[in-house]
Formats: sequence, structure tokens, C-alpha cells
Amino acid sequence: QALELYKRMQLEGVRPDSVTFVTCLRACTVEGALDDGRKVHAYIRESGLETDIYAANALINMYGKCRSPEDAFQLFSRMESPNVVSWTSVIGNFAQYGHLGRESVLLFRKMELEGIRPNLITMVAVLRACNLTDGRQVHGYVLEAGMSLDTSLGNALVDMYCKTGDVDEADLVLREMPKRDVISWNIMISGYAQSGDCKEGLRCLWRMQQDGLSPTKVTYATLLNACSSGEDLGEGKSIHRSVVDMGLDRDEVVKSFLLGMYGKCGSLEDVKRSSCEVHERNTIAWNTIIGAYARYSDHFQALRSFQQMQLQGVKADAVTFVLMLGTCSSPAHLAQGILLHDWISQLGFESIIVHNSLTAMYAKCGSLDAARKMFEGMPSRNSVSWNSLISAAIQHGCYADAHKFFQRMKLEGSRPDEVTCISMLDACTKQANAKEGSSIHQMVVESGFDKRTGVANALIFMYAKLGDHEAARNVFDAMAERNTVSWNTILAAYVEKGLNRDAVEMFWKMDVARDKVTYVAALDACSGLAGGLAHGKLIHGYMLDHGFSNRLDTVAATALVNMYGKCGSLQEARKIFDEMLHRDVVTWTSLIVAYAQHSEIEQALKLVKIMEQDGVKVDDVVFLSILSGCDHSGLLEEGCKYFVSMIDDYGISPRLEHYNCIIDVLGRAGHLDLAEKLVDRLPSRSDSKVWMTLLAACRMHGNPERGKRAARRITLLDPSIPAAYVVLSNIY
Repeated sequence: QALELYKRMQLEGVRPDSVTFVTCLRACTVEGALDDGRKVHAYIRESGLETDIYAANALINMYGKCRSPEDAFQLFSRMESPNVVSWTSVIGNFAQYGHLGRESVLLFRKMELEGIRPNLITMVAVLRACNLTDGRQVHGYVLEAGMSLDTSLGNALVDMYCKTGDVDEADLVLREMPKRDVISWNIMISGYAQSGDCKEGLRCLWRMQQDGLSPTKVTYATLLNACSSGEDLGEGKSIHRSVVDMGLDRDEVVKSFLLGMYGKCGSLEDVKRSSCEVHERNTIAWNTIIGAYARYSDHFQALRSFQQMQLQGVKADAVTFVLMLGTCSSPAHLAQGILLHDWISQLGFESIIVHNSLTAMYAKCGSLDAARKMFEGMPSRNSVSWNSLISAAIQHGCYADAHKFFQRMKLEGSRPDEVTCISMLDACTKQANAKEGSSIHQMVVESGFDKRTGVANALIFMYAKLGDHEAARNVFDAMAERNTVSWNTILAAYVEKGLNRDAVEMFWKMDVARDKVTYVAALDACSGLAGGLAHGKLIHGYMLDHGFSNRLDTVAATALVNMYGKCGSLQEARKIFDEMLHRDVVTWTSLIVAYAQHSEIEQALKLVKIMEQDGVKVDDVVFLSILSGCDHSGLLEEGCKYFVSMIDDYGISPRLEHYNCIIDVLGRAGHLDLAEKLVDRLPSRSDSKVWMTLLAACRMHGNPERGKRAARRITLLDPSIPAAYVVLSNIY
């Protein structure tokens, strides 16, 4: 309408001025009408008003808002004397486009050099484009210039610090602001959400209310999004209570976010309850419900929700099917996956995301051929497509195929990404292929992925598993940024190689948060370290100081039982064991092993009985511990009794280690004839270890003839063992 009026104005012979053109350009800006804006620009040029500062600034603004920043910059470059509005417009134009953000910062610096004093709007504009280093410099300029920290500028600074990861500085700016609005608090809460700190986000909500401001739907949506794991469930429920207090629990949008929060936190009972409270279930709501079950691999509930969705007449979209395909994760789900595939074909969902999900589904359901067929039939492929096929091959142990797919991926012009690198390093690890692993490492360095923490972690893990701990440490030392997984991987590598003292030292050098995997590795190191008990106690104290509970965490508590037990502190091991709310077979075995290793065989046997009464199945490892204890304590009768009981009462087939214990018990007790007969009847009698055990018993009891037979058998089985000759000569 504005343009039509302009045309009528021309027909009636009224000469337009700069105000007329500025008004027309504003109309084009609001409508995003770039073509019309270009026409107005042509009229301005014809009228000789392009040099008018107001018209020029309006043109710069129009081009920027209509997604043509290059035209805006060309016009700006032709201006003889751009003013602060001109500079601010072009800086703001570049700032709103991510790929031009750097240009925005450079223009700001040039503006300073040319003596144009930025205003508050300029600062707000440039802060949108800043990385952390640039943002700190701009913040410094604000302070040096004595600019008033009004709400809009304060919000821009808080937003910049949040987006660049410095939430502490963002919070400091927020506290210094003379006046905060709802947007200020929402930005800060969003910053904590992005950093995964749900607790601080919730504290921000309380501070916001103390500031006299009421949270909005956006506030709660942001907070609920921040609760993304089981550890955040308590905070999520606190937010839910606040939602109820604010009377927003009836809002369908908020209900959907509550549903999503419970799903991400793994509280499936709350998901069921919350889903019943969502009355207007559209496709997004149903996808949230299905996604919650899919996240925790609850195929049955996801399928049931999908069926209810169909019964209620809600149309499934591509996201629904991608989620459902993700729940088909074992051969038992293949039939359901095929039905979903047929349904997808009928509905015409042919996007690359759906095709990638189908490829992954067939692979997880055990049908590599179908996954390959799906892949080959795709009209177009991206790196995710190749990654799905490579992962499928690795999952099925087809490592050669994985390498072929990887080479083909590169030949067909698809660039490997971070996931590709991690998958290929996993393949090299599993097939113990050091040569190919080194080749992949070189490719990783050439492509710059060695700077990615996830890829570097995979490299450390591969080298550690291949036994090249020096290479693993070199990768670790070269990392610019290490996370908990990085430290855990190198810790585990040291423990596996028996470098326990180095592992303990690494534990104390950690500069990132420790988790239960860290504690388990460090405690394992203490178990195999001379003087390890003192180190173990220090680590235990550190765990308690950082919120660990002996009662609640089965895995870490079991590691403590194991450490105290192996270090000889049986009383402390038993104390932790008794405090635990949940014990698994590993927990029981750890304490039984501790008693057995320290010749407390009666306590070990009592514990086995209690273990059975608690309904925990006694396995071959438990019996090996008992037999080892009987062996070290010289309890022949008890050892034989438990050996027979293991076979007859528990149906456990003895391994070589079990036989070796009994042979040693018999030998130590002087029953060499029985020991030799048992060795002769062993299904594994070709193993030199059992003959070495018999030979040692012959030496103990001075039986050279039987010793000669044992030594002869050892030399036939493994001529590389010189100990047999030494033991035999000692008999004589």
C-alpha cells in the first residue's frame, strides 16, 4: 500500500523527499520485500537522494533486514561520511548472520579508529557477533567509556557470556545490572541450561522471584529443557511444583515440556502420569511421549503409545517414525521394524533422515544385508548414512567391510566426520589392527579432528588397548581440552598396564569433575599398589566430600569393598558392604575374595550362605575364590567338598583354574597320587600349568619319580618353560 501511494504521488506530480523514501523502505523492511526495496532504491538514485544520510541509512537497514547484507555493505562503503547510525546498521546486519560475525567485530574496531563514538545500540549489535575474547574487549570498552549498564546492554553482555560458555561472568554482570527484566533472567537461566547446570538454573528462578519478577512460560520451558538426566530429576520436580504454584500447570505447552523433562530424566512413571494430563495431544506431544520411552529403550511402551496415537487419529510424522525405528534395537524387533518400513513407504516419508534410521534399524536388528540394501537404494547420502553402514559392519564384526565402506565413502566424495573417525578407531581397536589404527590417526590429524575431544578420547582408548601406552599418553598430553572421559581412559590404561602409582598420581592431577568411573579406576590402582591403603582412604574421603554415598552407589561402593579387602582392611570392607542398600554378585564376590585371600575362609563360607539366602546366584568366580582360600589355608576336606558341590549342587562346570586349586590342595596335603590321577583325567590336561602345580607338590614332598613324569610332560607341552628343569633339579 505504501508503494502504491508512492506511485499515485508520482502520477499527481508531487515530488518525493527523503522522508517519503524512508517511509517506503520501512514498509519493505517490515514485509521483507527485497525486490520492492530495490525498486525504491532505484527511485532514490534517480532522485539524486542516495547521498542523503537518512535515505542511505534506511537503505542499509532494509538490505540487512531483507537478508542481503552484501548490498548493505556496498552502499555503506560508498558513503562519504557515515554516522553512528550507519555504522550501527551495518554492524548489526553482519552480526545477525553467523558467517559474517567476524566482519561485524572488525567493523566495530574500524569505527573506533575513525573516531565515531559507538552508542548503546552499537554495543548491543556487536555483542551478538562476539566470541569470548572479543566480547571481553567490548565489555572493557563499555567500562572504560563509562557507559550506563542499562537493561538492553546488560542483557546483551549476559547473553554473550552465556553463549560463549562463561556463565560465571554472565552471572556477575547480571548481579551488577541496576535493573533486570524477565528477559535478563531468562537469558541467564538459558545459559545455565546450555551448560547443563540444572541446579544453578533453579537457583536463578528463585532469585528472579526475589527480584519481584514472575517467571513466564518461556522461563519454565528453558528450565525444564535444562533437566536432561536422572541426576536432575529432583530439580525437575521442584520446577514442576513452582509451575503449579504459578498456575501454569494447565497450560498445554508447559505440560509438554514437563513431559519431555520427565522423559529425559528417565522417570517413566512420571511420563505415564504426565501424559495423561496432556489433554490436547498433537503430534509433537505424542512424539515427546514416544521419545521418552525410546530414550530408555522401552520398546513395548513406545509401541503402545504409537498405537494409542493412531487410535486417537493423530497423524504420525517423520519424527514419529524415526523415534519408533530407534526403539527397534534387537533381532526380536525386526518384524516390527519391517512393518514400520512398509508404513513409511506407503506414507511417502523419503527423507534422508528416515533412510538413515532404517539403515541403522536393520543393522541393530541383526540384518546387515538389509541394512546394506537400504543404503545402496538411497537416492542421496550424507555422512550419517555412511556412518550408519560403517557402524553396522563393526557391530557385526565385519571389520574388513567397515574399512571398505570407509574407503568408498572417501572415493565418493563424502567427507568423514567426527563420528566416522571414532567408528573407524573402534574398528581398529576391536580387531587389534595397529597399522590401520596408525593410518586412521594420520587421517584424523590431516583433517583437524585430533582437536576434537571425542576423537582424541577414541585415540587414547585405541592405543591403550593395543598396548602402546606411550602413544596414548602423547595423545592425552597434546589435547587442548580434556573432559572426564579423557582422564578416565588414560587412568584405566595405566591400571591395565599395572602402572598403579602413575594412575593414582593422575587421579590427583585431574582438573575436571570426577565420576564413578574415575573412582573405580583409582581404587583399582590402590588395590595393586604397595601402601595402597593410605591412598585408598584419601580417595574415599574425597568421594564422601563430593557427595558420594556408600549406601546408594553400588558400583563405586563395590570398588571400595574390593580396595579395602585387597589392602587387608577387612573390617572397613565389611562396614561398607553392610551399609550398601543394593548389592550385586560382584559386590558379594569382592568381599568373599577378600576373606579368602586373607585366610578368613570361615567368614567367606558364611558369606556364601548369606548370599544364597539373599537370592543372589553363586557363580564360578565365587567358587574360585572359596577354593583359592581353601588352598591357601590347607583345608583339604572343605576344598574337595565345595568343589563337588559346585558341580553337583550348582551345575557349574569347573574351569582350569578350579582344577588347579584342587590339584594344589591335594598336592600340599601329600595326596600326590590323587593329584596326578586328576591331572590325567582333566579335559585340559594338555595345559602345562596343572603339571607345574603337580611338579611343585612333588618338590615339596620329595617325590622325584612323579616329578620326572610331570617335568617330561611340561617340556613336551611347552619347551620354553625353564622352571620345570629348575624345580626338578631341586627335588634331587
